[in-house]
Amino acid sequence: MHGKMKKVLIALTTALVMAGPSMEVLAAPERGKGFLVSARDVQRIGEQARRGQYPQKRNADMLIRIANESWRYGSMASTFGTVRRGGSIYDKHCVKLSSPNTVRMLPIGGNLIFAKALAYNLTGNESYARQVRGLLLELARSSGYNKVSGRVNYSGENQCALDLNLFLPILIDSAIMLESWSGWSGADKYALQKWLSDVPYKTAAAIARSRKNNWGTTAAFAGWAIGHYLIGTNLMLDETYPVSRRLTPAHARISHMWSQMNMMGNDWRGDSRCSDHGIQSDGGIPNELRRGSTGCDGSYLRTKDSSYNYQLMTISHMVYHAEAVRRHINNELWNYKGSYSSPLIRKAIKFVISNPDVNHTWKLSELGVLRIASHSYPDWAICQELRRSNPYHVREGLYIPFTKLLRPEDDC
Repeated sequence: MHGKMKKVLIALTTALVMAGPSMEVLAAPERGKGFLVSARDVQRIGEQARRGQYPQKRNADMLIRIANESWRYGSMASTFGTVRRGGSIYDKHCVKLSSPNTVRMLPIGGNLIFAKALAYNLTGNESYARQVRGLLLELARSSGYNKVSGRVNYSGENQCALDLNLFLPILIDSAIMLESWSGWSGADKYALQKWLSDVPYKTAAAIARSRKNNWGTTAAFAGWAIGHYLIGTNLMLDETYPVSRRLTPAHARISHMWSQMNMMGNDWRGDSRCSDHGIQSDGGIPNELRRGSTGCDGSYLRTKDSSYNYQLMTISHMVYHAEAVRRHINNELWNYKGSYSSPLIRKAIKFVISNPDVNHTWKLSELGVLRIASHSYPDWAICQELRRSNPYHVREGLYIPFTKLLRPEDDC
């Protein structure tokens, strides 16, 4: 990067960080208050389930069955890396280098860790909490996520960078759920916080500052979540790419709010492969639509192919981030309109389910995204989709799981 451009980027980022969203709060986070739910809320659901209240009992029973699954990935205290299994650019996997068959360990394993943290608060059974504590402290001794073949790589070749950023919010939510347990000590929490600052943050920040696609949206939330979780500590957060800088956790949280707005809006181009970028007036996200038959400029989804899948995936990152911000600060991401007259996340959702040209149903396995969104957008089309929910499918998503249990009121 040329020296002049580097100076401009540093000055611009510093100005945005220091200005920040209008109502940003810098106080330490409330103990036990997660991005989707608080530990006390889960305990209350557990009390309702024990009284046989419906649907809490059914949903709690299904969650506990998942939480009782054994951990099948071995130790998390490992060096991770990206390996290729074929010639396709998509045939890459993040694995423990000592055990290359551990494919998708981070996103799928994160789901199970969260289930066990929730099960502790539902039941009070400390065996779940002990399992979560052990896994989190193992993870705090892991490394390698920023490298491919031993070299630092923040490009699309590095599947570990994506999997880690997908995993981090639910990991931090799991740790927050443990704050209701006396066995999760201050030293335990600090060990996890120190690892977050030393290892994942650099990767999350590098991708959030450079990628204009689903990699960027999940990295922006991961960076925000780390900053949020570290507020109140003496830890600093270092960035090395595309420019070097050091931020306090509070300033990192502000900055990655802006990172997500950059993803959503049309001013910042990043590494966009489409001439238009950001959520468009019709709700399409060009850099995701280009992956299938719809293409960069499509005004509707032609079919449920990669364009559909990536549009939904990117929306899920924005929804989780917007809800975390709402619960801890304000509605700024839910309400963010960019240069248009209505909220961008709502536009992106309606591009799929309420498009004047062609509508598509939402994935039944990912309805948790709409369940969370319905709190801020009580839209008829969203409510219609939620009525399709399978009452015996409690997971409702890999990235935003268990919303049917955690947010039963968000059902229109």
